[in-house]
Amino acid sequence: MSQTGDMRKIPQYILPSLSQMVFLIVFIACFTGSGSFLLGDGDTGYHIRAGEIILKDLAVPRHDPFSFITPPLPWTAHEWLSEVVMAIVHNALGLPGMVFLFALLLSTTYWLLFRWIRSSGRNILVDLLILILVLLSSRIHWLARPHVFSLILIVLLYQILILHQQDRGNYLYVIPPMMLLWVHLHGGFPYGLFHGGHYITKRGKVHIRKEGKAIVPGLLRSDTCGMRESFWRGCLPIPLPLGVGILSDGPCAGIHVPQFS
Repeated sequence: MSQTGDMRKIPQYILPSLSQMVFLIVFIACFTGSGSFLLGDGDTGYHIRAGEIILKDLAVPRHDPFSFITPPLPWTAHEWLSEVVMAIVHNALGLPGMVFLFALLLSTTYWLLFRWIRSSGRNILVDLLILILVLLSSRIHWLARPHVFSLILIVLLYQILILHQQDRGNYLYVIPPMMLLWVHLHGGFPYGLFHGGHYITKRGKVHIRKEGKAIVPGLLRSDTCGMRESFWRGCLPIPLPLGVGILSDGPCAGIHVPQFS
């Protein structure tokens, strides 16, 4: 009996699960055409070169080093950390290393996403349909660029919030250091700030209605502060050494943020 039972367990260790299959399919798909489509955007080389300049000078550039204009144009390198990572990988492994890095990030993102979708207990066909729609709609963004870091961080953020909402684990303490990294990896970090703040605000309001007291008075101000300076200084529990400058006087200045309901 024991030998028969062991024989039945062998395929479970050999055959990958559905989530592992998702990882393998996306990872292999990223190498289609030797990974040429991942390198199909000219900004990849620009980010690599910017990272090399940062490593050489050991400082984040304040002016555009790629424009032959006098005086030099001011430049906020808000993706400097991802550019440093790209430069290190490129210097060590070349362009194949770049393809491997971003293929790994993308496949890990969809692997985590599918595991999260399956945790809801829905029909497997519905979950697969959702994943296929996500893959098809996001396929255009499979490029070796810093925004890929935002994709995986968004999935991680939602998993942390859902686990907390369902009382399956409190990992909210991971969010501040994660956001601190996100600020320097890609300009998509406001997405995480607003959704994280919205979630905590909602939870605080529910607690106020139930208990009659406020536990997050600072965060509750996010209902009306939008993207004003008071929001960044009064509502956020994390420092934003580069992010504040980006949103106050950089390319994101003037963006109107929907109010939380």
